[in-house]
Amino acid sequence: MSTALARAAVGMAHSLERLAGIEGVYARGSCESEPIRGVPVQHEYEVIDEETGLPTRVISYDWRFVAAELVLANEPVMPRAGDRWTVNMGSAE
Repeated sequence: MSTALARAAVGMAHSLERLAGIEGVYARGSCESEPIRGVPVQHEYEVIDEETGLPTRVISYDWRFVAAELVLANEPVMPRAGDRWTVNMGSAE
């Protein structure tokens, strides 16, 4: 890392992962990662209902990962449509 701020950001990401993360496996096709931790993150969006034209609030839950841990077949990957995240049920308690 080139700056103290960047090092601090990485440290905070690892702390969040350790404290709020849930273990699981990231997969693309038949390729699976080693077990890694993901952190569930809630987002709230406002969308316009196409039938009524009224705004509606939608809550969505996404997963956040440490980018360096997203590795498939010994190669780092970027998430893309169709990838899967499967939580290890024992870690979700």
